[in-house]
Amino acid sequence: MSLVIELQEAQEKLKEFIDESGWTIEMNKDSYPITFTFTNGQTSMFADAEELPEIKFIFKSEIQYVLNIPDDMRVDEKFFNKLKTLSKEVHRLYLLHWFSEKDKRYSLSWKPMFKTINGDHVGLLKKTYRP
Repeated sequence: MSLVIELQEAQEKLKEFIDESGWTIEMNKDSYPITFTFTNGQTSMFADAEELPEIKFIFKSEIQYVLNIPDDMRVDEKFFNKLKTLSKEVHRLYLLHWFSEKDKRYSLSWKPMFKTINGDHVGLLKKTYRP
């Protein structure tokens, strides 16, 4: 099975789990660190609260878990563990896909200028190149 299909299936599985649980997800994959932010969509219960209940996973060299949950709300341990497992899988597959596409991003950003006597290529990288 291709890596892209595996990533899409893992994302769909995470999305279905989140939807069934009444939460929403926001993924920030465009900059480091990659973050997954889960918010509880049941606003009627927490209308007086300044912020919605939130769980945030920050993927650095180690994963940081940030929970912003009101005192009167509990997050089930099974729910949290499944959320953590699915998120780690999506993150793992996303990184594999990102690095598998590295050469393609490089070749699209490379503008060859000339070839030296030794056969080395000299050129420029566009500002849009993201390693």
